[in-house]
Amino acid sequence: MRVACNKGCGKEFKIKALNSRRLKDDIDQLYFTCPHCKREYVAYYLNGKVKALQAQQRKLMARNRRAEVEQMKLEIKAEMDKVRAEIENGNALP
Repeated sequence: MRVACNKGCGKEFKIKALNSRRLKDDIDQLYFTCPHCKREYVAYYLNGKVKALQAQQRKLMARNRRAEVEQMKLEIKAEMDKVRAEIENGNALP
């Protein structure tokens, strides 16, 4: 996927890989870096609940249960959005 470094040097580049770092407890930050200016961009955050939901989703996909997969996508997105808000707004996690 090609992206522009819109908060750094402005150059376009292809995302080759996502890097991961542990932030706290069970929260991982996945990000990519501009190869030109080294500016980091957060792609998403994962916690134990998101990982568990993703595992359930993979099982549903293997059984070709599309309606349930679509519902699971919504649950995963909601949890990922919650984790992002908590991390980026500096709120304490339960």
